[in-house]
Order: sequence, then structure tokens, then C-alpha cells
Amino acid sequence: MSKRILTFALVIFGAWAVGFTSMPYAQGAYEEIEVSDGGSISGVVKYAGDAPAPEEINVDKDPEVCAVHAPKLSEKLIVDKGSKGVKNAVVYLQKVEKGKKWEQADVSAENKKRMAERHFSLDQKECSFSPHVQVIPAGSAIELRNGDPLMHNLHSYSMKNSSFNESIPGNGQPIEKTFQFEEVVKVGCDVHKWMTAWVVVQDNPYFCVTGDDGTYKITNIPPGEYKLQIWHEAFKKEDLKKQKKDIKVETNKEAKADFELTP
Repeated sequence: MSKRILTFALVIFGAWAVGFTSMPYAQGAYEEIEVSDGGSISGVVKYAGDAPAPEEINVDKDPEVCAVHAPKLSEKLIVDKGSKGVKNAVVYLQKVEKGKKWEQADVSAENKKRMAERHFSLDQKECSFSPHVQVIPAGSAIELRNGDPLMHNLHSYSMKNSSFNESIPGNGQPIEKTFQFEEVVKVGCDVHKWMTAWVVVQDNPYFCVTGDDGTYKITNIPPGEYKLQIWHEAFKKEDLKKQKKDIKVETNKEAKADFELTP
């Protein structure tokens, strides 16, 4: 090969490499299809043992804003006294290659629209994040807001997605961050240490966040065999992995799967 040909080949390869690395991130291999014969999975996430009372937060900074409605209670573990249902657990199917559209996820009507637009928000009110837990598709943007009249410093903790550590002044302009990769991201405030939110980045829309009574329902699932998994901030990752269930979904039928979380 002549020197001229080799040089030309290297130039072409370099141009291709630059173009490839500058391509926007493509969300996994999940394919949206029309599901006409789907089934569902429902159940409840329960706490094993006596239901604990929510922990009271020690508001040691800016109480005139942060402790307007005292006592301020932690959202880390909320258990219904009657049913022992656990709130804010995320139940989801792993490695689903194709199925319903993201806007058909089992969320509120408002969040269905956000799913379609791939655009979400995380606000700060009275020194608490709202929402405390949210699930978003990989590749989505979150608008980080500050509805308080004082400064918050948002600090994210992640392995795959780019971390950030930025301040927003009181009632200041929002900032936007994109979460490209599937993982659980913790967000805190370095000014008010008790503040925590969780962004669960998923690669498919088959999930549900449990309500006050710990119940969930995942709908419109193509018939087949799946792995059902659970996440909750108050329990160890290793223990939650042991909760994984093999489950079969049949046409127009509802499969049942309950979880019991041990403290």
C-alpha cells in the first residue's frame, strides 16, 4: 500500500470515528409495538414485621422555610399501618425487547404526557424534593427547579450517567439535565443534607411505583416469560436481588406476584 493511499484511508477512518462518537445516544433495543393480546401482573409490596413510624427529620438549617409544616417526616420508608404496604417501591420487568409505547406506562395522566415527550421535572418545596421517586425512560431530560425562596445545591450520585453538582438560587431559573443510561440515580442537596430524591432510569415502560397501600399493577404485557424485579431505597441492593421472580404472562390474564421486604 502506497503512503498516499494509507494517508487517505486514515483520513476517512478519522472522519468516520468523529461522526460515530458524536452521534446522539440511542435508547437500547426496546421497540414500541401495538399490543392487542397483552396480560398484566399485579400484587402488593409488604413490610415484614411491625410497621415502623416515619422518621422525624432534624431541620437544622433554614427552619423558617424548611419546617413550616413541622414535624417534617422522612419519605425514606413509608409503611401503611393497616396493610403493611410499602410506598415508593419500583416493581419492573427486566430485559423486555418490545411492547407498549412509553406513554402507555402505568402512571398518572400527567406523567403519560411526560413519558411521550421524554421531559420531566424535579422541584424543591419547603426543602423537600417533589417527586421523591420517579421513573423516566433512558435518554430523557429532567428540569431541575427551585420553588423555595432560598438557595439549594443539587448533587447527583451515579455510575453511568454524568454526575452534576450545581446551585440554584431561590426561585431561580431551572436547569436541565439528561439521563442517558439505565440506572438508579440519587439526588441530594449539599445545603440541606436531609433532602433526597431518586430518579430510576429504565429501558422499557413495564414498571409501576407502589402507592400508599403498597399495591402495583403492570398492564398490557405481551404474553411470555419474564423476570420481575423490585427496587426500594431503604433496602439493600443484595437483598432486593434475591426478590427477583420468574413470571409467566398469558393473553388477557392477570398474574399475581407479591413481595415481602425484610428490614
